[in-house]
Amino acid sequence: MYKVMIVDDEQFILDGLRAIIDWEEYNLSVSACALDGEEAFSFFTRQYMDIVITDITMPRMNGLDLIRKIKKINSDVKFIILSGYSDFQYVKEGMKLGIENYLLKPINVEELTSTLTNTINKIETSINQELYSKNDLNILRNNILYRWATNNIDAQELTERAALLNLNLKYLYYTVSSIKLLFPFDEHDIRNNKKKSKLVSQALKICAATTYYHQDLICFCDLVGDLVFISCRNSQNGQEKMLSMVLNQVKEILNSKLHLNLFITVGRNYKSYLNVYKSYWETKELQNYLLLLTENQIIHYDKVKSLTENNSVITELDFKSFSKLLISKNTTVIFQFIDELFAKLQSSITTTPSDIQNCAIKILLIINRLAEELNLPSNTSKHDYKKLFSNLLKLQSIEQIIKSVKDEIIKFNESLTMEDLQMTPVVRQILNYINSNYASELSIKTLSQKLNINPTYLGQLFQKETGELFSNYVNELRIKKAKELLLTTNLKTKKIASRVGYSDVNYFYKKFKQYIGLSPTELRGKKKYLRMKGCR
Repeated sequence: MYKVMIVDDEQFILDGLRAIIDWEEYNLSVSACALDGEEAFSFFTRQYMDIVITDITMPRMNGLDLIRKIKKINSDVKFIILSGYSDFQYVKEGMKLGIENYLLKPINVEELTSTLTNTINKIETSINQELYSKNDLNILRNNILYRWATNNIDAQELTERAALLNLNLKYLYYTVSSIKLLFPFDEHDIRNNKKKSKLVSQALKICAATTYYHQDLICFCDLVGDLVFISCRNSQNGQEKMLSMVLNQVKEILNSKLHLNLFITVGRNYKSYLNVYKSYWETKELQNYLLLLTENQIIHYDKVKSLTENNSVITELDFKSFSKLLISKNTTVIFQFIDELFAKLQSSITTTPSDIQNCAIKILLIINRLAEELNLPSNTSKHDYKKLFSNLLKLQSIEQIIKSVKDEIIKFNESLTMEDLQMTPVVRQILNYINSNYASELSIKTLSQKLNINPTYLGQLFQKETGELFSNYVNELRIKKAKELLLTTNLKTKKIASRVGYSDVNYFYKKFKQYIGLSPTELRGKKKYLRMKGCR
């Protein structure tokens, strides 16, 4: 869990903030409370905190001085300021120090939880930790813009923040576009984080410079490193042309200066700043088409969606129902469904050749997405899928297209083992997540929130399908990993405990002995004895 310290000179505010939300639900724990900045700083020197929520006006040491002193020790700590209306000048100073947000008293619970969620996302996303200078208004600006684009901020708070950041919310129409940078390396490999951060930072500066004289274009970087433009206009006339001109200009500069390929997506035009999130999520949805389309294109939601929505037969094919059919592994039934689907398309007088192709592509996209969700061994890479799509578009008959689709279904079925079929996809997802994140804080509660499933039901389902309680499964895996490290490395026991997910070394000793029958020290002692015996 991430550690939080609350600082305020009013005891009732400290008590109220501790009780106002369920901190554990947000993977947070209130580790310390202090009545002034001096006491808070003393706490901080003894115990690291991830987030500090502090009042400004306090005796002995005020909130701003506290922030300055902590930042000298650790610049990665996130700060949220509690403020009264009379503290407004102090708030401006706090913004210069790089606070995440400021909350007016009395505290609005929704605003607090929204700010905490955004701050946690930022901690967990390494790219934004390096993207901006900590002593810069861009931290607050970027947070507000991201929350606006994702509909994670209420209208009143957005209006207040917009006034501070000189954002004009009085335009009539808004369109969002996203630029996905296609890196020449694996962006998910943590060893490439610095390289990725540097390129994103350079790209953002180029975008900011390109749009400097366009007052109706707002540019920022979201949490996954995509560059986002919000186009604001009072008239729909010429909006698309202007936006297209800027995006093409940005594309050419990024291509030539940073040698990066891009994939640019544009959402629909919406009336009112309150609907910006709709256009933003449309740009994200369109990014799936990178699998099908080539790089360095600008694609629009209206144009692409019309390809798959102009035929009612294609819209009947949804991910959820077809996924269930695929997981059944009943090839006869699946092939019958495919035959009937294409027969229905063929019999419709409105069907065009592109409808047949689009239907096949949609099936292949569903197969690929399901394989990724189930973490199945990949038979077909993204590059291969592009080649497959390209070849599919060249096929001359519906029979050839159907055969191509069925071949991919056979490949998918072959990757599903009997063991896979004994477990529901959700339990497979949990097991995959545990195996990849056993060193992190894990609980049924946090996973149930990720999957949007009732925690009690999820715990019962996990025990039913694995034969073990969730906590036992996690502990067994952690102890197994710890045993491997004890026998194969010279790491200290405390370091190993931390590496496999135990912050309390005493609890680790207790669990280790419970599962292995020996303490970590005894196990290592036995290893040394066997080595010495073998050398005689």
